[in-house]
Formats: sequence, structure tokens, C-alpha cells
Amino acid sequence: MSGRFRGGGRGGARGGYKGRGRVRSNPSHVKQQETKKKKMIEDYFFYVGSSKQASDFETTSEFLINHVKKTFDRGNDIAEALRTLLPQDTELWKPVLGFSNDANEVVAKQEDRQNEIEFKANLDEFMKRKRMYENNLFKAYALIWERCAKAMQNKISSRSSFESKIYNDPIELLMAIKEHALNYQESRYEMSIISDAFRAVFHVHQKENENLQDYTKRFKTSREILESHLGGQIILSKYVKTMSTYDENDQEEITKCIETASEQLFAFLYMENSDQAKYGLLLRGLKSQKSLGHDQYPKSISEANNVLSNHNFDENRTNKTNHNKNGRNKNNNKNNNQDKEDESPDDAPVLSFAQMEGKCYCCGKVGHKSPECRHAKDTKREDWAINKSQSHAQPQVEPPSVIGQLLTPSSVASETKSEPKVGWAGVHCSFAHAANLSEMILLDSDSTDSVFCNPSYVTNIRNTKETLKVLTNGGIMNSTQKCDVPYIGECWFNKESITNIIAMSNMRKKYRITMDTNKEAALIVHLPNKTVKFKEWPNGLYAMNPSEPDSPESIPNQYQMIQTIEENNKFLYTRQQNRRRIDRKRCHTDAMQAVSD
Repeated sequence: MSGRFRGGGRGGARGGYKGRGRVRSNPSHVKQQETKKKKMIEDYFFYVGSSKQASDFETTSEFLINHVKKTFDRGNDIAEALRTLLPQDTELWKPVLGFSNDANEVVAKQEDRQNEIEFKANLDEFMKRKRMYENNLFKAYALIWERCAKAMQNKISSRSSFESKIYNDPIELLMAIKEHALNYQESRYEMSIISDAFRAVFHVHQKENENLQDYTKRFKTSREILESHLGGQIILSKYVKTMSTYDENDQEEITKCIETASEQLFAFLYMENSDQAKYGLLLRGLKSQKSLGHDQYPKSISEANNVLSNHNFDENRTNKTNHNKNGRNKNNNKNNNQDKEDESPDDAPVLSFAQMEGKCYCCGKVGHKSPECRHAKDTKREDWAINKSQSHAQPQVEPPSVIGQLLTPSSVASETKSEPKVGWAGVHCSFAHAANLSEMILLDSDSTDSVFCNPSYVTNIRNTKETLKVLTNGGIMNSTQKCDVPYIGECWFNKESITNIIAMSNMRKKYRITMDTNKEAALIVHLPNKTVKFKEWPNGLYAMNPSEPDSPESIPNQYQMIQTIEENNKFLYTRQQNRRRIDRKRCHTDAMQAVSD
């Protein structure tokens, strides 16, 4: 009996061999363990090739520099030299013997003696540091040379300056590796090398599954290679002369303009070569704004990288990804997906925004939240119950023809010298062709800072030490001026802004805001002596034009916001409506009995 529980009976026992057919290998688990294997130094090599190897160069050099810093004795000095590709000036480390300036000879003699002792100790430390740095140069050269592929070693050793300049110099070796990473060949025709360098910059495109960090590394490396062959930055003489700060008599200013123009060119190439399936709408928005006279293109690669990082991927890209995922799920789990289709959230009634409280924002049911909803992955965001409730409260109207779209300020940060203030703004809107944006005033519930651009609406425009940094998907806009707005008070002012925005949170703190959708779709702001109406535009935003005669008008205050029984029944199932009728009848019956008693 005991043997049956210990050993090899069919079905097995706890703690012993579990019998045949009970143990199955998990290939996905094994694969996951293999992918989690940490890369060692033996996995990194420098290769000869095209822009793909440029990305490998950045990754490999970064790993080797960290390896030198961790494993070499006093490795920080040589690691810093490899990072900057500049040799360390060891003479700056050399200590200097100090002498006392005290008038008392005894004290001066004591201080001189102390200085002499410290100088000897510092000099000894300097000699050790210098000697270790020189030794680490040879060790770093050997390490980097060992990490070069055979083809890379052949390329470098065949250069005419190998024996005189590169050999035993890790910095020169790393610079040569960087050049060969983009297929540099010393024996080639010079113009062919420069042509290939230009071609490499213009054809560095972000790959489909490549992250933004790797793409940025490849682009910056190709740019550095081009500038190393040109001997400097690209000079756009015609464009430089059109810049507002250009002065033909000021050579320093001309140099700054050349650097700025070159940086703008590479920033545009960086954005243009990014994955258009992810960022195509962003570039089209920038182009549209430029046609309207608003230049929001990033002026540097760092600004362009910031814009792309803050941009949500285009919807068509997301839909395509979700479609592929859904297709795989349908093939692998047919039965489960059939059950999900039977319990699809589309059958749920359309609820109002207030009725969504305590319910899942995805399917509209109680008992769980949207992160835990099993329909969240298979349901588009625009089909979520919370979005349906908002669209039900404000029916969509087909907008008229438009000429542009305001870019979205994804975040607003106010930078001061003492303590920065962080806010948020999210304006997605498009106006009709006839609308003058600078004359419009938006009452926006998605903004935390009020910004005006029309000087006729404000007074006392003044400079301020604070800076309002608006990070939009079209670039960075800084505001350094403030103004006074009637009835509101102090606000930000920026003449480059597209329109005037009043944060609803600021307005609510000062005046009462009401809305009665039974009468009209408009927000009513009750000022001390009048009321101001912000009408709903076809795009769903609420704005007013002070030049219109009917904008400030007197509105009676005697009204209530009500809901009829028919309106409430729209949000209920038929079974729920019948139950409410029964409850209502029971309530009436109980009330009648109470009266008769």
C-alpha cells in the first residue's frame, strides 16, 4: 500500500514520480529563459557595414566604456577619454606647491612644512594616477581591438596611418572604427566617400519595430560621420541670409546662424525619416500650420525627439496592430472568442456620463474596472462605454470645410527660478474657414493655464521672469509675458499663440458657469453685470467671438436642469423598465393604504 503512494503507480503520488503523461515541457517557458540571458562582453563586436552597424557601434562602445569603468583600476579617467574621444590632459592633475603668506615666521614655517608634506602626498598620487592612465591606454586598446570583427581589423590595419597614429591609441582606434561603421574606405575617391556620407544621412529611416532611442542613435552617428568628412557643418548660405538675426558685418552672428540652420535641417530630416505609420499625422499637422503662417517645426534634434516621444501613435497604426492581434487570437482561441462575442459590451445600453460612476468604462457593467475588463483589449477606445456616453450627451455634427487643425498642447509646464509649476492642456480642434482664430476665445476644461494672443482683448502687457513652456506635438512654445484680462485678472500672453484660451478652472473660481442643453448647447458664464455665452462649435469645443453682437447678452436666471422619464428610460433595459413600473405601482398602493388608515 505504501509502495503505491511512493513510486511509480499510474497517476503518481505527491512528492514522488508523477507517472506517465503528467509532466509536459513548456517550450515558451524555455524560450523565455533563453531571452532573459544577460549579454556578456563576448556578445559585442564592431562590424563593417552600413547604417545598421552605426547603431551597433553606439551600443557596443557604450557597453565597452562601462566595462572599462567597472573593471579597470582607476578606469574612470580612460573611460571618460573614450566617451569624449579626447585624450586626458594629465598636466592638469599635477599638484602645485603652496607657500604661506603669514607674517609670523614660525607660523609660516609650520604652514610651509605642512604644504610640503601635502604636496609630496599629492605628487605621489599624481604619479600613480598618470602611470595607471598610461597603462590603461594599452589595455583599452587591446580590449577594443579584440572586440573588432575580422573584417574591421583588416580595414583598420590597412590604413596608411595605422602604425603612426592608430596603433596603441584606443581613442584613434575608436574614431577609425566609427568611420568604418559606415563603410569608409581610405583608398576610395574622396567625393565618393562624401557622397556616401550624404546618402547615409538621407536614407536613415526608422524601421517598423525599431524604438525611437535606437533610431536616434543611428541618425546622430550618420550625421557625425558626414560632418567629419565635410570638416564642419553644412552651410546653407541662401537660407542663412533670410534669418532675422543675420548680420553680414558680424562674423560671430553669421556662425551662429549657420549652426542654427544646419540644426534645423537635421531636425527636419530626423522627423521626416521617422516611421510615418506612427508619426505621419504629426508631420501633416506641422505642414498645415506652416501654410497658416505658424511655424511650429522643431529647431533641433533634441526638440524633435521630444515631440515624437510625446506623440501618441497614429490611429491607423494602432488599428492595424489590434487587427493583427485579434486575428491571431481568433485562430488560437475560437471557442473563447465566440463566448466573448456573445457577451459583447455592444449589447449594453448607452449610459450618460453621470450614470457611468461605479461602472466599467469599457463595457459599462458593474463589478470591475476598465483595467480588469476582459473586453478592453478587443474593444477600440472610441467604442468604450465612457466615450459613447460623452457622444450621447453631445451629438456629433459634421464639421464644415476646414483649412487647418490646431496642434495639441500635450503638456504645459511653467518654469520659474524658484519652483516650477506644472499644468496640462489638451486642445484638439478645427475651425471653419471663415473663423479668425485670433479673435476667438475658448473656454477649455482641459487646460490649467489661460493664454491670450490678441492684444485688443487685454491690457498691461508686460515681461515676467517666469516662463511658460508649452510642449506641443509641433514643437516648444515659450511665453515670457503676462497681461491683464477684464473680469479674469492676470493671464499669460503670447502673440505667437494660435488662439485665446481661458482655463475653465480659473473661470469657475471667479464666476458661476451653467449649461442647459434643453435650451441650447452653450456654456453660460454669469458675470456681475452680464452673462457671456460660449457656444458649442461643430468640433465640440465651446468658444465665443467678442466682435459678435450677441455674445454678451442678458439671460434670465429662473430655470432648472431636469430629466424626463422618457429620457431616463433610454438608458435602461426593457426588463429594468418593467421592474420600475412594478415598483412604482407598489409604491402607489402602499401610499394609498397609508392614507386610508
